[in-house]
Amino acid sequence: MFNGIQSRLVISYIVVIVLSLSIALFTLFLLARPLQARAIALRLSSELNQVVTQIQASAAQVSPAQRSPERTLAQIRKYLPQTTGRLLLINKQGMVVLDAENQWNGREITLPNRQRRLPIIPRSEEFSGRMTAPDGSIMLFAARPLSPRLFVVMVAPYPKTASSIIVELWRGFLVAGIIAFLVAVLMGWFIVRSVATPLKQIARATESVATGDYSQQVPVTGPVEVRQVATAFNSMTTQVQSSQQAMKDFVSNVSHDLKTPLTSIQGFSQALLDGTAYDDAARQRAARIIYDEASRMRRLVEDLLDLARIDAGQIEIQSRPIDLTALLNITLDSLSVQFAKKQITPEINISALPHILGDADRLKQVFTNLLDNAIKFTPAGGKITVTGGDTGVPPDASTVIRKRHAPPPAQSFARISISDNGVGIPPAELKRIFERFYQVDKSRKHHSGGAGLGLAIAFNIVKAHGGHIEAKSVPGQGTTFIIWLPAAA
Repeated sequence: MFNGIQSRLVISYIVVIVLSLSIALFTLFLLARPLQARAIALRLSSELNQVVTQIQASAAQVSPAQRSPERTLAQIRKYLPQTTGRLLLINKQGMVVLDAENQWNGREITLPNRQRRLPIIPRSEEFSGRMTAPDGSIMLFAARPLSPRLFVVMVAPYPKTASSIIVELWRGFLVAGIIAFLVAVLMGWFIVRSVATPLKQIARATESVATGDYSQQVPVTGPVEVRQVATAFNSMTTQVQSSQQAMKDFVSNVSHDLKTPLTSIQGFSQALLDGTAYDDAARQRAARIIYDEASRMRRLVEDLLDLARIDAGQIEIQSRPIDLTALLNITLDSLSVQFAKKQITPEINISALPHILGDADRLKQVFTNLLDNAIKFTPAGGKITVTGGDTGVPPDASTVIRKRHAPPPAQSFARISISDNGVGIPPAELKRIFERFYQVDKSRKHHSGGAGLGLAIAFNIVKAHGGHIEAKSVPGQGTTFIIWLPAAA
């Protein structure tokens, strides 16, 4: 019942609201009486000043000979209806001479300091505080001397106890709690709807992916975090779909690449066994074809094993100092026969290539693969250029993946580019050529005769060295592969 986001969010809102109301009630519990007492004291002082001012103004119109306590009492009673506090007239000994409610006449009041007599103060000075009434109740008072023997006093009950205040306020807090509860439910519903709806769409799409439907894409809506999840999901399904399609293409290509040499091997082996290859030249031709097709199968199996080792994290990169200039020259020399067959003389522009730390055999595998591809897809008499030099961090440095225990990133990189003026790669294919099991279009496969594994292997070898590789191509004009490798410190 409470496992959903909506119920949990609403409950959390309710808990916050209850805590907030409780804190507010507790704060009010602490501050209510002092604040009420202060407000009552101000009100009593204001009313007292009005009464005394009116009495003094009326007395000023009477001659001293006509003044008497009775006349003063009459003046005081005249202004009683105009006050909200309880008006008292008290003598110097603390005896009540006049009570507006006629209950305490002739009775004595008690001040907090236990003094029986009121202080002797100037006629214009006002004093206030708490006192004990004749009935034992605590009262707030404000007093001013009216004459040397009489004081005008305004009194009001001291604020009620905190418990009585809470009793009076609990209904208001209850109403506020109900309103806050409804607001919490509405807010929770709207907020959860913005979060839960896209999450449910992602959950349904995930279930579809689990059943093999990799074409699922979800709307990128909701809060930032949910949009990030949706974007990551869409990217994942796109990559999985591409990988699945590439795997299907790979199986088809490998099946074809294995079937062709096996058919040749089987046919020429049968010729040798049956004696169809009746002379030495025919037998030598059959043996050569069998050898070439077996070598082709061996290369395919080695590529598959390399990819399997990459997937298992078993590629070992030997960190030794490497002279890249010498390594490139060795690689070019090893491919001299292929260059001669295509009537291509490679242009070499290498200047100040820094030394690096790495595995020379693995990097030679990368350069061989790229140069071999350039030879295959460049027409006879074409142009292949190899350049190298010292440069800074690759422009897309976020793709540089360094070895786990490598030193801090180098500020200098060796940059090697291999360019050709061959058939080029279509833009739609260019961004996927480094994917595992991905085979470029059929026209290129017809030229290459490979299974499309070399570039995936080269990509991972460069990454294992903490480097970066990218490809640029214009169909019909050629392709350029660029490699960055961190220079040795």
